Amino acid sequence: MQINFYNHDDSKISLLSEMMSVHPSIILADTVRYDSFNANSVTQYYLIDEHDDEFIMDLTGTHYKVTLNKPDEAQTLERIRAQFKALLKIKRKNKEQLILLGKLRSFIKACREMLKTEYEGHLRKTNLWELLPFFDEDIFMVSPLYYFENDFKENAYVPEMVNNFTDKDVLLCLGQEVEQLLAFSHTASPDVDCDFIKIPLWDFPTFSGTTYEKMKHSRTDLQPAFAPFKEQLDLIQKYIHDITFAKDNIFQLKNYCQEKLQPFIHPIQHAIDKSLYLAQQRNKFDKNIGIQLNLGIASTETVINFYEKAGVIQAYVSSEIKHQLSKYMKVNTSYVFIYYEAHT
Repeated sequence: MQINFYNHDDSKISLLSEMMSVHPSIILADTVRYDSFNANSVTQYYLIDEHDDEFIMDLTGTHYKVTLNKPDEAQTLERIRAQFKALLKIKRKNKEQLILLGKLRSFIKACREMLKTEYEGHLRKTNLWELLPFFDEDIFMVSPLYYFENDFKENAYVPEMVNNFTDKDVLLCLGQEVEQLLAFSHTASPDVDCDFIKIPLWDFPTFSGTTYEKMKHSRTDLQPAFAPFKEQLDLIQKYIHDITFAKDNIFQLKNYCQEKLQPFIHPIQHAIDKSLYLAQQRNKFDKNIGIQLNLGIASTETVINFYEKAGVIQAYVSSEIKHQLSKYMKVNTSYVFIYYEAHT
């Protein structure tokens, strides 16, 4: 099972939602795939040494203009980049030009180190630094969509999302803002009317200050406990896929999913509580502070609407995703997703 998470710089999905979803997802899933600025920082950190000098100059200029809000310095860097580019085109350089080229290369080397330090600082601040080994192991992956320019990225979301809803091995993870943007229900009343059904699953401790070694041990400890749940979730997804998410069917959907999930709730929570390293995390902080994992059931169309309402995709992209999906399935059929919420 692969858990996919999507966010956008200007979306309503908070950094908290994004960051608290990564660690437990790595423990739960076989692989985790993120598309966001913060996750992209992982890739950028690794690529700093591979980028050519001109790209490093562009990246440094963007950093000064966007991140540091220093447009004057960014313009100076652009002039230096143009000077560097012009020098490279000169086939036979004189002594002064060679000396200048050497100074510019030293300057670019310093820019490269500065960028690497900045990315490392950001990764540490967002608690992603300890997850870098999972990136090396192809467990934590970064979606390539973030590299694209805005228009291309918006269009790239269409096949990406179509694949998410048609590939039964993919489980979408939404932000906790889903409860503010959509109406949900805890109850199994036959007359309930809502956008999605919420079924609480398990409680995790906060992962603040954890290490790769602790995450690795926790993942190894708990993967066997999660395995039968993931198999059952796959069966649930296949079953409800043919059921229209409508008021008349909500009672049936809620009862069916609860019945199938009930055998896993307490045993897995017990395994989480008994996990040595997760217990250490819980004891390190206030025991009331944690992360609640919830299962959501909604129509496929509602999940797409969430991304539009959250500002991850634009309205025309949302419409195109639904149009393309309609070639393979009905968009009002039921779909299972997950989301985490912080509690104190």
